[in-house]
Amino acid sequence: MQLVRESWRDAKDTIKQRWLQIRAPRPFGPTVAEMQRALAAFERVAGPSPYEQLDEPVFLLAVSWRTGSTLLQRVLMTDPALLVWGEPWGRMSLLPRLAEAVVAFRDDWPHLEYMITEVEADPTETFLSADLYPPGQDFRAALQQMLHRWLAAPARERGHSRWGFKEVRLGAPEACLLRWLYPRAKFLVLLRHPFDAYRSCKHWQLWSRWPDHPVTSAASFGRHWNHLAMSWRREPLDFPARFVKYEDLVSGAFDFRAMEAELGLRLDEAKALGTRVGGRPKPGQLTREEAKILAEEARAGMRAWDYEA
Repeated sequence: MQLVRESWRDAKDTIKQRWLQIRAPRPFGPTVAEMQRALAAFERVAGPSPYEQLDEPVFLLAVSWRTGSTLLQRVLMTDPALLVWGEPWGRMSLLPRLAEAVVAFRDDWPHLEYMITEVEADPTETFLSADLYPPGQDFRAALQQMLHRWLAAPARERGHSRWGFKEVRLGAPEACLLRWLYPRAKFLVLLRHPFDAYRSCKHWQLWSRWPDHPVTSAASFGRHWNHLAMSWRREPLDFPARFVKYEDLVSGAFDFRAMEAELGLRLDEAKALGTRVGGRPKPGQLTREEAKILAEEARAGMRAWDYEA
């Protein structure tokens, strides 16, 4: 009788998880290649930026939740010069939505004749206003100013000369956009085995993008994890990023000196690693069906990053 009940339980779990897999939303957003093409097209229209950007923000981009991003954030902030914001207004998905907008740039759009810099006559006299765009480089400067006022200025008002943020929803395409805005930016990419990451947050209510992309199952989590993990592998980047595995970070053998040299920081990792902040949620149990679905949905990323199923 006990075997019958366990078999019935397993069958119900299989049906439920497979149904959730069918319903799980597909990943969204541009690819690295699309973002690079769009930014190159923008440069051809608007030319190189005349505004020198000297900020050196640190962007910690984790491949999903429960990867140790808060732990690494604490390590980075042992240098008092740096303030790393934690998923600032993450539900807004501001950077992913901005990346989707920026990829509208193409070689055939916007047309040069629409740009005010190409209009010789006074547009108020010639009525060239149906399609009239401000200077392209002012668009990039406006995005920089938005992030400066939102993230950099509050950090400096609190005594920090450098700033950055950690996020769990951004991949390589958004990193390309951030690099375009901040050429001197530093990037850390943090990964953890998707089985362990999912087990640690399987009962949470999460969104890869609110409100239309909930992460409520092994399938949706696996797709989100794989989408971010593979975004760093599918196409080459034109800038360096340091990749860190959570498993290495907590191994006791991680080279923090190399990290601080790359980032231009002075870290006291022992202080951060030895301090417990808040409570840790009790990890949930991973069912056999959830493990199967995670392995299916995240297979490419797991292979690319040497994680075993």
